[in-house]
Amino acid sequence: MGIAEKKLSAVDRRDIALSLLPEAKDRGNGRIQALCPFHADTNPSFYYCYDEDWYRCYGCDARGDLCRLFARLHNLNDSDGFVEFSRRYLGGLDGGHGRRGYEVPPVPHQVASAPRFTPGEPPSASAAWQARARKFADYAHEQLYLPANAQALDYLHGRGLTDDTIRAYRLGWNPKDYFRPRQAWGLPAEKKPNGQWRHLRLATGWVIPTLVDGTIRRLKIRQTPEELQRDSRAAKYLQVPGGGQGTWIIGPDRRVFVLVETEFDALLVVQAAGDLVGAVPLGSASARPDKAALPVLRQASLLIDALDSDEAGAKNAGWWAAQFPRNHERCPIPEGKDIGEYVQAGYDLRMWVLACLPTPLREAMTCRPVAAPAQKTAVPAPKPAAPVPEQRRKPASIAEAEAVMRQEIGGPLRDQTLELSLLLRTTPDLYAVATPSGGMALRYPAGWDRRNEERLRRTSRLFFGDAGLVYIKYVDLPVRPDDWCPGK
Repeated sequence: MGIAEKKLSAVDRRDIALSLLPEAKDRGNGRIQALCPFHADTNPSFYYCYDEDWYRCYGCDARGDLCRLFARLHNLNDSDGFVEFSRRYLGGLDGGHGRRGYEVPPVPHQVASAPRFTPGEPPSASAAWQARARKFADYAHEQLYLPANAQALDYLHGRGLTDDTIRAYRLGWNPKDYFRPRQAWGLPAEKKPNGQWRHLRLATGWVIPTLVDGTIRRLKIRQTPEELQRDSRAAKYLQVPGGGQGTWIIGPDRRVFVLVETEFDALLVVQAAGDLVGAVPLGSASARPDKAALPVLRQASLLIDALDSDEAGAKNAGWWAAQFPRNHERCPIPEGKDIGEYVQAGYDLRMWVLACLPTPLREAMTCRPVAAPAQKTAVPAPKPAAPVPEQRRKPASIAEAEAVMRQEIGGPLRDQTLELSLLLRTTPDLYAVATPSGGMALRYPAGWDRRNEERLRRTSRLFFGDAGLVYIKYVDLPVRPDDWCPGK
């Protein structure tokens, strides 16, 4: 008998299950039916029997009781899930240890829920505005690839964006300020306080269109560092007046979404892991989803909250946690303030996404091997004191390889390579593999999750950096198929 069956009534178990599975339906026969949260379920195949306290998915065969359902949805192991379930729904624990046998207060503790958020209907762009925006965005995209504007393109490359991403999302460059009549963009005429007519300003900078089904809904311009230095009050991102205010969901058919603040960060996410997750650039930490985006986000299996690692990001994470208690999970970038800084520092963004996924979701998703990232000139790599020689014959053992590394590699790179070797030797069930196509990957078991992955993060930073490239000169990696999946 599980703790929920022992301490809660059938009605209480039903109400808790409905709160954990917000789109579920009570079929009236003691069972709740829902889309399975643990695999890509399109036809509801998940049932929870609140009379007898058991759940089963007839699609992926996931099974357990209400306490285990709570634990899996919150990415907890059975022990931690039991403690948190008891704290939240049973008023806490009183004596004893282990999953069974706790004595708890007989009256369930009711947790006050946050007022339900009701979004408004955001204004949309007019047809005249969209036509002008398309023409301007096309012009800016062409400017980006002119030889005279090579520095503007280098800036995007330095932020980690590839040409494929830049072209797919029509990023551009506006080489100088333009002022246009507001009426030409479908906007009403306005006068300034001095009586002169107000014009629409298209500022110098990087042009970022919001593309939805091929239509430009919004235009933003990231102003240049020179302009921001000249005017301390200038906003880093300017939105061209007249554009829509709706939430942009990149990859709306995904089951997992990463919440970020800027469009550049969102594009980095889909560039690195668009086959696994979608991205939602909110524009600012305090922005809220619109009426169209809200049901998509509520039905998602997981919302990975990667708002900036600052006071505003931490403060607004509380709002998301209160409004999306079932699927919100704060998973900030471990290094730097935001995803852009993380990528520019040379870290592997896809590995971070995998680390943020709960084990059941990671098992269910289709994964691909992570090849070593291309060397970026913006971030100088540590150089060995002496050139690392190509090995004519690799050492027969790890111990022998480490001895040769100490002799032949100099500077910080030697310490990093030896640390990587030590981590791979001493971490159970974590090992490096090569793929037939030439990629490198880290393989780890299904039981790992972000609660015990600090070692995995450190290993991945070293392995997908210069230390990993040196390490494979001395150690033969076992070859695994290209379609491997972490957690399998």
